[in-house]
Amino acid sequence: MKDLKYLLALSFWGNTVGAYIESIGLFVLILVAIYYFKKIVLRGLRRLSEKTDTVLDNFLVQQLSSIGVVFYFSVSVDLASQLLNLPHAVDLLLLYAMVAVVAVRVILITQAVIKFLLERALRAAGETTAQISTFKTFNWMINLLVWSVALLILLSNFGININSVIAGLGIGGIAVALAAQSMLGDFFSSLIILFDKPFQTGDFVVMSDLSGTIQEIGIKNTRILSLSGEQIVVPNSHLTSNVVRNYKKMRERRVIYRIGIVYQTPAEKCKAIPELLREVVNRNDLVRFDRAHFASFGDFALLYELVYYILSPDYNSFMDVQQKINFQIMDEFQSRDISFAYPTQTLYVQRPDTPNETKN
Repeated sequence: MKDLKYLLALSFWGNTVGAYIESIGLFVLILVAIYYFKKIVLRGLRRLSEKTDTVLDNFLVQQLSSIGVVFYFSVSVDLASQLLNLPHAVDLLLLYAMVAVVAVRVILITQAVIKFLLERALRAAGETTAQISTFKTFNWMINLLVWSVALLILLSNFGININSVIAGLGIGGIAVALAAQSMLGDFFSSLIILFDKPFQTGDFVVMSDLSGTIQEIGIKNTRILSLSGEQIVVPNSHLTSNVVRNYKKMRERRVIYRIGIVYQTPAEKCKAIPELLREVVNRNDLVRFDRAHFASFGDFALLYELVYYILSPDYNSFMDVQQKINFQIMDEFQSRDISFAYPTQTLYVQRPDTPNETKN
């Protein structure tokens, strides 16, 4: 027993043999605890995540499982070394090594989270070629930003003055931003289009005097195929800063127009026209009647206003139904001897010798 106590009391490099044994024991204990944590706890979490339909829990378990031996080893060494009286330089070396390993793991997890969120947004947007290109570019820029910030934080923690580095990066960043202002504006506009989804590939849009079908949404420009056949290239910033009408999002079309009949139409027939228009509209499919009214007295016609909805966004279907209703109105008016009005003028001429007579 005395020999054992003597052996444990022996000192090497400022620490007793007992302290070294305690440090090694703590190191082994931490590694064993980590091993069983990964073997039991993570296995249970993985089984639970497989029973759910969500992908978030699977992602979190995957990230926990991806933490490797280097991370656990560096953390275990640093914790176990706290039981020893080591030189200051060695303490700093172990601390910096652990901080670097932990920082790299945090960066990798951050990158994985950003990629996970971007991929979900990309799948929701449709995963077109242009959107995949935008996703890769944006993901690369985010990764560069994350690594740059992490590197600056590490240098600061290691006692290195980074103020001059930050000042240089700030001046360089301002210069680059000013030189590429238009390009950056178009790029961030493409991100707005990607995540906000005001329109997608295949949508028919109208903006000012521009109309056509979206062909491709790129990093800088969006390509639109016009009705006349040519391809129009529009900067993304122009699309996000203007009002864009997306007809692909339309669920139904509202139709409103006026019908004029001649003033000579008898009052009884005039009163029956709103109900007649209602019957004509209701006998057609894909149509919802709204209203029909005698609206006003026009210059040369009695004006009726008819409003209904066509329950299809397709333009060809809209025109087919419109044409059918127009023909039915013509047939109904003709069968009831109701005449459509057209621009006319009546001239009254008065003779000098017969002031009380008029001629039409």
